[in-house]
Amino acid sequence: MSESNVKDTEKNQIPEDDVDKKKIYATEKKIFVDWIKAVCEKPLDEVKALADQYIAAGSVSNLKSLFEELSDAEGHRTIHFAVSRNHMDTVNWILDNDPECINEVDHNGYSPLVHACIGDFYEMSELLIKRGAEVKPAKGCPPIVQCVSKGSLRLLQLLLEHGADVNQANPKTNETPLLAACSNNRMDMVEFLLAHGADVNAAGDHHVTPLLLACISTNASLVECLLKHGADPLLTMDGGVTALHVLCEAGHTASIQCLLQHPAIGQLANKKSDDGLLPIVEAVQAGHRDIVAQLLPLTTELAGATVDEVMERFKPKPVEKKETPAAPALNAMDDEVIHHKKQEGVKLFNAGKYEEAIAMFNSALELNPNDEVLYSNRSSCYLHLKDYKRAMEDAETCIRLKPKWERGYYRKGMVFFEQQEYIDAATSFYQGCEIAPADKKLSGKFQECVSLGKHFYADKKEAEKNSDSDSD
Repeated sequence: MSESNVKDTEKNQIPEDDVDKKKIYATEKKIFVDWIKAVCEKPLDEVKALADQYIAAGSVSNLKSLFEELSDAEGHRTIHFAVSRNHMDTVNWILDNDPECINEVDHNGYSPLVHACIGDFYEMSELLIKRGAEVKPAKGCPPIVQCVSKGSLRLLQLLLEHGADVNQANPKTNETPLLAACSNNRMDMVEFLLAHGADVNAAGDHHVTPLLLACISTNASLVECLLKHGADPLLTMDGGVTALHVLCEAGHTASIQCLLQHPAIGQLANKKSDDGLLPIVEAVQAGHRDIVAQLLPLTTELAGATVDEVMERFKPKPVEKKETPAAPALNAMDDEVIHHKKQEGVKLFNAGKYEEAIAMFNSALELNPNDEVLYSNRSSCYLHLKDYKRAMEDAETCIRLKPKWERGYYRKGMVFFEQQEYIDAATSFYQGCEIAPADKKLSGKFQECVSLGKHFYADKKEAEKNSDSDSD
């Protein structure tokens, strides 16, 4: 072989040290995967046998090293995996050999006891507490916060019996146990926490109180419960937004009735946000005339005005809407053509060809402009193209054509959701849930909006503030 060929061959070869590194990585990865799989799925005797095998082969020096050094990208170690699978015998064995790991937290700040609370594992939680788990930790997420979200009253009582603090917040999110319970609509937990001294007005990030969170989720029963326990409706989140501002925008009359009976309603009705908006103005701009009529007698600034005058004075700028023309009579052939075009449009949509899908749906709408499914499908296409105005028009047309079809409300909610208008999105998803309570997609989105809605006004205010600082 010539010298040049030797050099070319050497140039195309992977250096030996790189090969060694890849082999080491592959070996370590296999050890980790096999180990975690065993901890999660195998009985204790098989887990012990695998550990002995690793130590004998020199893969790890001892059990403590095995428990502490192997972790995934989220910081979950052996103890976390064993607890999350509720393997009590494995957990006992781990703690016998490495008792210090009892309070080890992952990257989310979750200790083994927190993972037990997430799974609502009462016996596991009891075991961990007996072996030294911190119920009121100095760092990381307090177990009680996850317990009120995912667990049972029985488990909550166990934590309280061992010193849990009903007001200890998660330092990472500033979420108190009461806020967590409200966020998950856990009325049983809310009532229990309040009965055991939870601060009904303790706020989390962006000064969101439990009452404000209940209003964001439009849960009238929760609003009523919190008010009965002393929740202050005059407290504001970032932006000077009150509970009444939130409800006026959402149009949730049942929750507003609770506030109308509160002694502070006079102050509340006249309290402006940092943007200078009265609650009644939010109701006007959201189109809730009945709420305007209820608040007008309480709003001193508008004394003497009629509902019509207030609606006219503060009405939002009109948005052009396309009217749906009357559908011509369809024959069997037209029906078949429309069905075919729908199918082709869906295929194009699934292929990510949204503009072509719109063209196909448009073609079908020419034959039947009153087909709610076509508007629903086209709305989704526009949403993927970030044409929110047209997506909303089609969603609202879908609702107008078939008010009792939950899909229209889902489409409308998604338009709001993609624009981070979480309160409006939650309202739309909730309307869909009322029609189809078993629809997990709708209920899941509603819960997501409730959680995200806690930061809605604050994020909006922060964006406006940044915009002002960037201007000349």
